[in-house]
Amino acid sequence: MMKKFLAGSHLSFLFCLFATGSFAAGSLTVQVGSPPPPPTTLITHTDTWRWHKGTNAPVVGWQTTADASLDATWGTGAGGFGYADNVNETNQVRTVISDMLNRYTTFYIRKSFTTTGSTDTNAHLQFTIDYDDAFVAYLDGSEIARSANAPGAIGTEPISTAVASSTHESSRGNSAPLNAPAVYDLGAVSNRLAAGTHVLAILGLNQSLGSSDFILIPDLAVTGGSGGSAISGDFFSIVSSNSVVLSGSNTVAGSTRVSVNGDDAVFNSGNGTWSKTSALVPGVNNRRKKKKIE
Repeated sequence: MMKKFLAGSHLSFLFCLFATGSFAAGSLTVQVGSPPPPPTTLITHTDTWRWHKGTNAPVVGWQTTADASLDATWGTGAGGFGYADNVNETNQVRTVISDMLNRYTTFYIRKSFTTTGSTDTNAHLQFTIDYDDAFVAYLDGSEIARSANAPGAIGTEPISTAVASSTHESSRGNSAPLNAPAVYDLGAVSNRLAAGTHVLAILGLNQSLGSSDFILIPDLAVTGGSGGSAISGDFFSIVSSNSVVLSGSNTVAGSTRVSVNGDDAVFNSGNGTWSKTSALVPGVNNRRKKKKIE
């Protein structure tokens, strides 16, 4: 197998796997560059949120205005939000909306958060929400996600008396089919998390005034990223530095060493992982993999 590193003139990487006896089942994997960082939480549903009951429309600009400018109709409470006729759903609700049944069909929540501007612009925003029955979500006033059963066209905010066009059970509902929390990849962060204060705002909608439950449990995170100095594809990697971290797993039974260009990598036979930092020169560097028995 050959993989090119677009960084310099030709340099061959010969990967050797040493094992006692004959090779058994298993594999040698190679990761180019540091792995992507773990997800970074921006907002979790258990945070303290501001909320507004849909007995009347909220103030204009409710998705973007500063917390201090919200009027007296906005309360404060821990997420998630909702009510239900079964313990399985209410176990995940920290602010119970006990008066929603037979009174109003919409509920508004929002959470402000601050960034330093250091977020990797190549990382992706990930929005996760467990809900019953519908929702429309906004980041800094721009619509970022909407359930299929939310009324109206994309980009149009439903009115405060609107209802969901159909039912949608949350992950812990008591009626089939149950639905796992929805996960939305919102694309690259780009310039959306500049230093300063941002607002995630969500309008939740019930299917009817007499609905037996309503659930709104959202989270926002940053996932992925460049993972160091390498951008990898199926057949080549682009490396912007003069060295690269090579790492991976070695699950071949009896393995004792992994070497790269004759130099031993750091190999942990206990968990089957290995790593080595290799120098690169400008141009194209080739990688070849070869197994060898010691």
